[in-house]
Amino acid sequence: MALKIEKLFEQQKISYKKYQHQPVFTVDEAKALVFDEAILEIKNLFLRNKNKAHYYLFCVPANRQISITELALIAHEKQLSFSSDDDLFRLLGVHSGSVSLLNIINDEAKLVNYYIDQSIIRHPQVAFHPNRNDQTYVFNGQEIPKLIHYCSIEHYQLF
Repeated sequence: MALKIEKLFEQQKISYKKYQHQPVFTVDEAKALVFDEAILEIKNLFLRNKNKAHYYLFCVPANRQISITELALIAHEKQLSFSSDDDLFRLLGVHSGSVSLLNIINDEAKLVNYYIDQSIIRHPQVAFHPNRNDQTYVFNGQEIPKLIHYCSIEHYQLF
């Protein structure tokens, strides 16, 4: 999977730096990682609505305090909750701990709605797992729309 993302980055002429590290499963574990550049740490939340009709991947800066209730309002839903690991694997091909915006490359059915905090797009160094939690790719956040377009993702919003 990571090689698929590397090919995508090369094809789209997106500069990135790849880091190998111990597997991390939480934002707190990721904060302990050391990078050469000042990165924007990001938390990725895979959520669903009450009847499992809609799924959402929210990407927000790790230091931003936001509740699931607030995320539901942003998505125009009454209520959201965390999706199951089975749904995560079925829709994005990864397990808990590897959720990342780069999972868009696995979203073949285009069933996930992506919500990205605008500050991520504006940051010169963002860090995401490439479908596995023992690697991190650092690249310019301004490249994210290019990745979304290439993967033909239609259901995304900046907030």
